Amino acid sequence: MRKFISIKLLSFSIIISTLFGCNDLDLVPLNSISEAVYYQTEEDFDGAMYASYSQLGQFWETFMGSSRLSIQRIVLASDDDTFIQHPANTPYDRHEFQGVFESEQALQNLFAVIYKGIHRANLVLKMLQQEDLEINDQARTRLEAEAKFLRGFFHFQAAKLWGNAPIVAEVIDDYESLAVANSEPNALLDQVISDFEAAFNGLPTKSEWGDAKVGRATKWAAKAYAGKANVWKKDWAAANSAFQAVEASGAFKLMDNFGDVFAWDLQNNDESIFEVQSSSNSDDNFWVLDDNHPEHVKASQGMLRPFHFDPSWRVAGNEVSCAAAQYVNEFYAATQELVGMFEPGDKRKAVTIYSEGDDYVGVGCNGSPMGELTYTKEWMHNGGSSGTNIKKYRGPRNAVAANHSLNGGVDFNNHRWFRYGGMLLLHAESLIQSGDTAGGLDIINNKIRARAGLGPTTESSALKALMDERRRELAFEYHRMFDIQRWEIGAQVFDNWDSRLRYFPISQSDIDKSGGVLQQSTGW
Repeated sequence: MRKFISIKLLSFSIIISTLFGCNDLDLVPLNSISEAVYYQTEEDFDGAMYASYSQLGQFWETFMGSSRLSIQRIVLASDDDTFIQHPANTPYDRHEFQGVFESEQALQNLFAVIYKGIHRANLVLKMLQQEDLEINDQARTRLEAEAKFLRGFFHFQAAKLWGNAPIVAEVIDDYESLAVANSEPNALLDQVISDFEAAFNGLPTKSEWGDAKVGRATKWAAKAYAGKANVWKKDWAAANSAFQAVEASGAFKLMDNFGDVFAWDLQNNDESIFEVQSSSNSDDNFWVLDDNHPEHVKASQGMLRPFHFDPSWRVAGNEVSCAAAQYVNEFYAATQELVGMFEPGDKRKAVTIYSEGDDYVGVGCNGSPMGELTYTKEWMHNGGSSGTNIKKYRGPRNAVAANHSLNGGVDFNNHRWFRYGGMLLLHAESLIQSGDTAGGLDIINNKIRARAGLGPTTESSALKALMDERRRELAFEYHRMFDIQRWEIGAQVFDNWDSRLRYFPISQSDIDKSGGVLQQSTGW
């Protein structure tokens, strides 16, 4: 073949039509459902929408080759808040750079997940153009807005990772046109913002969705994301306008207790703007969580946090016995530098990281709580000399049987992808950058720091105060590396920084499949 699929976004039905379109015989089996037949009712379109939503969990759980937790490998392992502790002292930055198998596979996974999510949203938009659908205008408007939200969301992830990634705004059913060229970074962000604004105009609010559909994209989530994308574009006026509208709507609020934000029994809480929906499953086989594996049905089972965050899988002594898991898995931990970032009295510290002597309840290999222990850094592979263990999303409150699979490897607590605390700090940033230092500091001091039990910042630079507050507030939430890149402070953070690290590399495999149409990120 002259070309292969650069962006992995073909549905099975399109592949079939491509392969057999020139044959006059009817080769579609009688028990198959074509796109034209399937997309008829609101329920049909909802099912297709869920297929796009399902890609959200794939950022972590995709298992292709020997790689999983792709976003974690690329974004979390490379920042300065996190390191991977391992008996062999494997360098954590090896996951970031191209040419290493784990990194290359993870980048390929992310590219596939993003553009599969985009394709599925585009397919909904395409099929909504059919005539004689069995849906009313209100449902059509909502479905179009929801599909555009998801398309905007996935394109935004591509923009953050690669800057000039391709824009795919329609279903590509021409085999010769599958390879899509890079975009201009601002053009990509403009597409993202346009989709989020269109979604804002057509989506229901959280209350209008109702409890039965909690977790689906909402009107004010779309406006919040439009503001966030404008921060990446450095359009401070547009960002401020969007954030002010969200705040005035009253759609979200800060939880009084920082620990409540990440509690398994308070998912989709008032601070959550958008989160990945996880659910329990009777099968605890977390190796087939993704829909790239032959068993396609477990895409939203849960998160692999216990396997890679929780020290219970490697506690010294006889409390836990998890075969070889404590020796071969990547265990993410907090750097000593991050530990030192927390001021005395900061309530976020006890929620975010473990300290010597903390109460600890782990999750055993059978998925059951282990019972109360006292945390010690001696459980870490390096004895705690480089930092401490991650507690966010973990801790005694979340170490309950109802939150875990039968083997303890998966928890069912949603990931809070975008929350109001993070949005407020983006608003503070856009105010400071546009000259309203007092407004930015008001958010930092009287909202974010006040909840943390702290007084006003003593940092003389408002922008430095903002950067430090985002680091403390959002630790291990997959924002830090993107912040370092967009603030262009990498040389201040890392000893080995160079200009190419402004964006991540595109998988060479995807470039090769495009036949040269897709170009590598600058400098790589």
